[in-house]
Amino acid sequence: MIRRALFAVALMVLGCEVDNRVALGRFRVAASRMTNTCGPQASEFAPQFRFDVVVKVGDGLIHWAPINASEGTGSWNPTQHSFRVVQEADFVVTPTDTRRGILGCTLHRTDVIEGTVAFDDVDAGQPVERGVDAGATVRARSFTATESIVYGTTQGYDCSLLIGAQTGQFSAMPCQATYEMAATRVADDGDAGADASVDATTR
Repeated sequence: MIRRALFAVALMVLGCEVDNRVALGRFRVAASRMTNTCGPQASEFAPQFRFDVVVKVGDGLIHWAPINASEGTGSWNPTQHSFRVVQEADFVVTPTDTRRGILGCTLHRTDVIEGTVAFDDVDAGQPVERGVDAGATVRARSFTATESIVYGTTQGYDCSLLIGAQTGQFSAMPCQATYEMAATRVADDGDAGADASVDATTR
């Protein structure tokens, strides 16, 4: 008992963290566009796309790791088996040139993914982590989700050249596209032989 306590203290001193996350597996996601206020000419929003994502949960958090794309974390409700992931990023379209009086253009993108995971062996209302602590095998079967993608301009920049009806332009800004997602688990983790050759061009 004393040795265990000393070992735990040593981990804290060394800055090590115990990983309490539960690996839900690797999922293959099929997404279908539902709405698009950015215009049909906006090339960012394909009607459908697919990608793989490795998901882990624990301590009220979800770790969302799409294959060949940026990882993110979000909130996880262990009783409702629901999650919410928010990712934000800025993209420089044209650089600022103060000597020539060019403001430049930087776009801001916000992705919000909200969904619910279905399990084979965890009853509704039972926290996933409780099943693991009791020695049960937790097997996630699938999840459904909605994704909202919003593009807007950053204050102090001029992105007016991006507004229009030409291919690659946006009808208005800010604008938004929404997708419905349906995912099935294809592997226990990210290295279990799942096919990575999926269309992730919009991720």
